[in-house]
Amino acid sequence: MLKMQFGGHISLVERHKPNKPFWTWVVCSRKAASFLKLFLPYLQIKRPQAELALAFQERKIKGHTSHKSIILDQADKILMTQLNRKGLKKEETHGFVIRNL
Repeated sequence: MLKMQFGGHISLVERHKPNKPFWTWVVCSRKAASFLKLFLPYLQIKRPQAELALAFQERKIKGHTSHKSIILDQADKILMTQLNRKGLKKEETHGFVIRNL
């Protein structure tokens, strides 16, 4: 259903035992932004990452290539890495602010 509406690629990832294989769905750019906008009201745990990804994509759509935009992109990459760390406590995400250009 997601692939039909938003596009992207579905693939099976084989793993070594005892881990089981799993399916992934990958969608990028504007299609990913469309998905995130639709699902944003329902996200709780991954909401900061979704907001960060939407802000990043918005800069790309507007064609921002200034020095400031490049620095923001690098800062967003660091921030996303921190947000995706395993074991990150909920209160650790409260200090993160999503910026818009």
